Amino acid sequence: MRRGSAEERTRIHNLFRRQKSPLRDQDSVTGWVQIPDRETIVETDSSGYVTGGALSQKGDDGIMRPVAAFFKKNAPAECNYPIHDKVLLAVIRCLEHWDAELRRVASFTVWTDHLNLRYFTKKQQLSERQARWAETLSRYNFTIQHRPGKEAVVPDTLSRREQDMPHSAEDDRLPGHVQLLQHIKGGGLVTRVKSGYVTKR
Repeated sequence: MRRGSAEERTRIHNLFRRQKSPLRDQDSVTGWVQIPDRETIVETDSSGYVTGGALSQKGDDGIMRPVAAFFKKNAPAECNYPIHDKVLLAVIRCLEHWDAELRRVASFTVWTDHLNLRYFTKKQQLSERQARWAETLSRYNFTIQHRPGKEAVVPDTLSRREQDMPHSAEDDRLPGHVQLLQHIKGGGLVTRVKSGYVTKR
């Protein structure tokens, strides 16, 4: 299967559709998130080279289920962002990608493994880039909740797909002095994503 191919994206999308079961046949992503008071969570992560995220919502049975997945390679300039900006970039991308869905709920929670993001909106001095992002964040009614990286299985997996990571020193996302990251060893993408959805009532 070709790296980053439409076939692979379809495979991941189908995985999330299977994980959403049981839902009524007529339920769609849009139909599900139109319920304003339903608990909604956006999980985000950045590996430094890729941003990833998952949109989930709690069903009538009290079980949190996935709605959609998102991942995108960072541009070379974005790979040089400070770590907190890389993590915030993942949040911004996910909110913009699911803008229509998130505007239909009363509020939602963003889960991130970077503790300092909870205080981002309180910072007195922002860079020009952060100021633009702050304006984007102001459009949504949400809270940021810290969650340890080891618990962020789904977004962590989506932001660390082996085919999206640098594979040679010629990759223009890599500074000359940076060594290649260790790729995920053992267990496939599907297995890791599934393990992130342990259904609990």
